[in-house]
Amino acid sequence: MWQKLSLRARLNTLLALVMVLGLVINIARLLLEAGPRVAAEDQSVVRLARGFVETLVSDLNDAPDPDARLDQIVEGLKQLRHVSITREPHPAASRPPAASVPSGAVAEPRQVPEWFLALIHPERTTVDVPIAANGRSLGSLVITSHPTDEISEIWDGIITQIEIGSAIALALLLITMTVVNRALAPIKSLADAMGAIEAADVDLDCSVTEEACPLNLAPTASTTAALAIGDALAMTLLVQKGFKEEDFANLHPGGTLGKRLMQVESLMHAGAQCPAVMADTCLADVMAEMSAKDLGMTCVVDADTRLLGIITDGDLRRHMPRAVTFLGLSAADVMTRDPISVWPRTLAAEALNIMEQRKITSIVVVDKETRRVAGVVQIHDLWRIQMF
Repeated sequence: MWQKLSLRARLNTLLALVMVLGLVINIARLLLEAGPRVAAEDQSVVRLARGFVETLVSDLNDAPDPDARLDQIVEGLKQLRHVSITREPHPAASRPPAASVPSGAVAEPRQVPEWFLALIHPERTTVDVPIAANGRSLGSLVITSHPTDEISEIWDGIITQIEIGSAIALALLLITMTVVNRALAPIKSLADAMGAIEAADVDLDCSVTEEACPLNLAPTASTTAALAIGDALAMTLLVQKGFKEEDFANLHPGGTLGKRLMQVESLMHAGAQCPAVMADTCLADVMAEMSAKDLGMTCVVDADTRLLGIITDGDLRRHMPRAVTFLGLSAADVMTRDPISVWPRTLAAEALNIMEQRKITSIVVVDKETRRVAGVVQIHDLWRIQMF
């Protein structure tokens, strides 16, 4: 199974195993150190508690009622943690025995598993501190440790370290895997290419027996042969996929070739920018429309915006000497009927070729089905995109 995994999968698996192994070793270290730590903490707590008790009871000789004062001290010792302190009266004392008052820190371990307690095997430490005042024995204070409290804290610390360590290990694993995957991306691409080559049905051998270099060192003939094979494969794929000029324009819109394959609908003056008048419009309004749109021409349309003809600056100049009432003529009187037009999806290069052959500077774009005017393309629009 390991041999079937890719190099990337092997490295990722190895990294994950290293992270998990490191986490397991750290947890094992914490568990092994828990027993000695509990024992040391237990002895330290008892030693500190004994010194604290001896300090508190040192002033009993000055108290009016040493017994009552001792009971107050024991009551105050309830706040100590990890130990319980009880008073054991002297057997010959006349006062009734005082009730054992454990300190407030006695508590059962918080969700500590049984196997963890068995691993540590805690033992309680008990110390008797004799108490006397004014030459009379007041019994003793029994200090008993509670290692289960310390075990609970140690267990909580282990759980916290496991959670933090797991989060850090997971984050490091993800970062490392990302870096490794990016570093191995070229190798993966090469491996995929080699796999595709092995799965190919046809083997095209373009090797050469000798380079064109006189020293037969520089790759010359071999690179030319590889280029020819690559071009042949590309052109074959182009034909098989039905790749058209429009597809070339869509994939290469910013290059010179893409601009030449651009369609006129993306360059034409449409809508309010397209000059258009009705057939019965007087020439005064025609010239006003032409001046406003500044294209040197205007379309003449019917009520459904279908193209009837066009009027250019040249048409106006030719009709000026022929009629005394020039401004009284209508658009239909001076227009050129059935003008040259193109469809919206006509390539810009084709539109430019038509304008150059017919020696015109503008061409009307009409809908292929309805002959309605869609816009006007001017040769200056093609100059601006550097068509040639």
